[in-house]
Amino acid sequence: MWPDIGLCWGTVRQASLLELIDVAGLHRFPTVSVPPQIVDRCLASGATVASLRRRLADAKVRVTVIDALTRDLPGAPSPDDVPPIWRHNWTYGLDDLVRMAEALEAPTINVTHFLGKLVEPQVMAEAIAALAERAGRHGLTLSLEFMPGTSLATLASTARIVQLSGAPNVGLMVDIWHLLRAGGDANDIRALPPGSVTGVQLNDRRADATEPARGEISSRSLPGEGDAPLAELMQAILGNTPGVSIEVEVFSPELAALSPAAAGERVARALARWQRSLDDAVRADR
Repeated sequence: MWPDIGLCWGTVRQASLLELIDVAGLHRFPTVSVPPQIVDRCLASGATVASLRRRLADAKVRVTVIDALTRDLPGAPSPDDVPPIWRHNWTYGLDDLVRMAEALEAPTINVTHFLGKLVEPQVMAEAIAALAERAGRHGLTLSLEFMPGTSLATLASTARIVQLSGAPNVGLMVDIWHLLRAGGDANDIRALPPGSVTGVQLNDRRADATEPARGEISSRSLPGEGDAPLAELMQAILGNTPGVSIEVEVFSPELAALSPAAAGERVARALARWQRSLDDAVRADR
C-alpha cells in the first residue's frame, strides 16, 4: 500500500495560494507545499491567517513545507544575479518563512543553495546550524534540498553537511529529479542514517531528458511517464523514513499552460495510473 501523495506548488506554479488549496482539495491531495511569494501575496490581498486555516480545513489539506529559503546561505547570489523568473524568492529571509510556516501550521522550511557559489562544507554546516537553531525556537524543521552545481550538490555530500551541522532539526529533501541528475540511486538512500529524509519531491525523468540552462525551468515528467526506477527509489526512501511527506513536483510547460484545475486533474490521473501499475507489479510478484 503506497502512501498518500500531496501536491507541490511547482506542479501548478500558475496557481494562487487559494487556487492551490482548492485544487488539492478537489483532487484529494492531502498536503501541499507552498512558496513564500504566494503566501505573501494572499495575505497582502486581505486574507487573514484564520481564513486561510479555515480554507485548508474545509479542503482537508495540510501545508507541509514552505519552499524555499534561498537567500540566507553563504555563497547565495544577490537578487540582481538571479533570473527574473526566480528573483522574487530572494525577497524573503528565514524570519519571513518562519512567520508563514506558523501562519499555515507547516512543520518544515525547505532550504536550497540554488544558483549559489561553492563554499566549504564546514562553512555551510555552520550556517545551517545557525538557521536551524533559529527555526527550532519555533518548533520547525529545516530540510536541505541538494542540487548539482551547488554547495548542496549530492545526497551524500548534503547528508555530510547535516551531520557536520549537529542540528537535530535538519534533514534531507529528496527531489527525484536532482537525485538522478546527480548520478544517485537507491543504494545512496539506503546508506543514509535512519530517519534522514524530511520530505520527498516526486517526479519522473525520461532517459533523453536534457539539462536546463542555468536558472531555467526543467521539463520533468509525471510519475510513470518517464524511465526512472521510481518503485525502487520510493521503497528505499520509505525504508529510511516511514511516513515521510511526499508531494509531486513536476515543473512542466505542459502543466503550466493549463488552468490550475485542469493541471490538478492531469496530475491526479497520472498518479492514479502509476500507483495502479505498482500494485499490479506487486501482485504479479506474489
